[in-house]
Amino acid sequence: MKTIALCLFVLVGFARPVLAQAPADKFTAAMTQALATCRQARTAETFLESANQFERIATAEPDQWLPAYWSAYCFLNGFYLTKDEKLQEMALDKTETWIDKLADLQPENDEVAVLTAWYYQARLSASPATGWMRFGGKITKNIEKAKQLNPENPRAYLVEGQNAYYTPTTFGGGKQVALPLFKTSQEKFAKFTAPSPLHPDWGQFLLARYIKSCEAAAN
Repeated sequence: MKTIALCLFVLVGFARPVLAQAPADKFTAAMTQALATCRQARTAETFLESANQFERIATAEPDQWLPAYWSAYCFLNGFYLTKDEKLQEMALDKTETWIDKLADLQPENDEVAVLTAWYYQARLSASPATGWMRFGGKITKNIEKAKQLNPENPRAYLVEGQNAYYTPTTFGGGKQVALPLFKTSQEKFAKFTAPSPLHPDWGQFLLARYIKSCEAAAN
């Protein structure tokens, strides 16, 4: 599953009092700046730098779920985009920290369920010999949870498609199985509007790469 990487694309001491006492627009400004960095990231290093930005905001605003979400998202991308095993381990451990935080803050959030499924895909790819036994059920459980909470979330079908894409055909996966899921994700994206500029909106570029790969294999 590490081939997903081909398609993917502390101010702890003093920041908390500053942001905690600041008006909401200060939080929005900090998040907007961090998201701009995140959306320009293309390497493990730049994603990890962006993750650190979100960590500072999340530490200063412990009741806000979005900086925790984007921290986990950036650390996951950092994992997929590096071959350094120590850096991969650090990125996964950091992701786990924020996934656990999100489970407390937003236990019934479809976006959190999608990201959690993607995190377990990363854990599976890091230990392919035993990964499916340990994490396969958790991936499926979180994908289904996301779809139940919000059937219109395109990222739920994108991650489900990824799961099928990297599952061997002998185990019921493969590109032919994945393509309809990616197509459903594409249909959902056509109608999707994020609740705000700070909310999750990623996936369309990645989805296009998967659809192209699946369609090429079918021809």
